[in-house]
Amino acid sequence: MTDGADTARTQRALAALAVDPGGLKGLTFRARMGPARQAFETALRKLPGPQHRIHPAITDDQLFGGLNIAASLAEGRPVRAPGLAYLPATLTFTMAERTPPASPPASPNSSTRITATP
Repeated sequence: MTDGADTARTQRALAALAVDPGGLKGLTFRARMGPARQAFETALRKLPGPQHRIHPAITDDQLFGGLNIAASLAEGRPVRAPGLAYLPATLTFTMAERTPPASPPASPNSSTRITATP
């Protein structure tokens, strides 16, 4: 495949993400450092809406949400704090190759997994 074909495919994918991010359910783009990745990241930053860059050391509670201990103690009942993945936003998972492999889901009904491939 030529660079022109890759560029056109990337532009179509970004256009689909801009039009219906919920329907697309996300986009995975893997590239080593270089002009193609830089161009993609530049185009991604132009998409509307909030954007967050995710560091590989982010905890599950920060990403998926968890129990807010201080609020739970203050209110006398469990209070959940939303994670970054709960909020509608463009999430860019930087340095995914440095992320440790994901552990198996906690229950058979859970389908959320984060894995990193270089």
